[in-house]
Amino acid sequence: MGLPLRRAALLRSDRSGVAAVEFALVAPLFLLLIVGLVDLGIAYHAKLRVNAAISAASYYAFQKGQGLTAATAPAYKTSVEGVASSLLDKLSDDLSVEVRINDDPTGAKASTTFCVSGYPPVFKAAGATSSRCGGNTTSGKFVRIDVSGHITPIFLSANLFGGSLSVADSALVRIQ
Repeated sequence: MGLPLRRAALLRSDRSGVAAVEFALVAPLFLLLIVGLVDLGIAYHAKLRVNAAISAASYYAFQKGQGLTAATAPAYKTSVEGVASSLLDKLSDDLSVEVRINDDPTGAKASTTFCVSGYPPVFKAAGATSSRCGGNTTSGKFVRIDVSGHITPIFLSANLFGGSLSVADSALVRIQ
C-alpha cells in the first residue's frame, strides 16, 4: 500500500474530532430552540402584564364607579385608563387602552342603564334606573376596558411573526 492510501485509512479510522463535528451540527438547532423559547417567554410575560392591567383597571372601575353620571364620566374614564396604562408602562410603545362606558367612548350614556347580552356584548337601553331585562338579569351600567397592540421580542425569531406579536385583552365590568 502506498503512503496516500495509508493516510486515507488512518483518517477514516481516526475518531478524535467526531464530538466537535457533531456539536457543530447540533448547536445551531439548540440555539434556535433556546431563542424561540426566550421569545415565547417574553410574549407570555407581556400577556400576563396585559391581564394584570385589565384586572387592576376592572377593580378600580368597579370600586370608583358607584356614583357615575354623564358629568363625571370623562374624569372617571381617564382615571380607569390611567390605572391600566401605568401597569403597561415600558412594555411596548404600541399598546393602547380604551375605556367605553355603556358602549360609548365619550361617556355620554353614563346616566342610563343598559341590558347586556351575548358576545360580543349587545347593549339595549333600559332607562335611568335599574329594571328587569329578562331571565334573571337586571339592567346596569357597564365599563368595557380594552388593551391591544404589539410587542417586539428581543431576538430575531420575531421575523417569523412579521417582526412583532399581537397582544390584546378586554373586560366588561358591571359597576351599578
